[in-house]
Amino acid sequence: MNSDDPSPFTTNPSLVKTMIQYLYDHGASDVTVADLSGIPWQPTSKCLKAAGIESAALEAQANIIALDDVEWIKISLNGAKYLKEVRIPAIINEYDVLVSLPMVKPIGMPPTLCLLKHGGASEQR
Repeated sequence: MNSDDPSPFTTNPSLVKTMIQYLYDHGASDVTVADLSGIPWQPTSKCLKAAGIESAALEAQANIIALDDVEWIKISLNGAKYLKEVRIPAIINEYDVLVSLPMVKPIGMPPTLCLLKHGGASEQR
């Protein structure tokens, strides 16, 4: 999620809840929703509450983590031509499966113009 704007400008809480239920229905024993808001809108925990993501995740029996509240580590991208290292949340190593949930959002006129937004992460220290 980028900000605390309501859907369709951020992830739809019902989509998050449906995905959690899908994961449990297909064998997941524990599900965690993790997100990082854009720097101007942090703390992410505030955005997760305002956008309804926190309540949707908790209703679906998932854990929830704001990624600006966890440690980040640098990893090397061996053999990469341009981007030699990236920072990732250290907790990523605690999970067996990662599901990235992109969103489709309107970006302005005309009304049929949309953007498929898929997350990237940044950290300001």
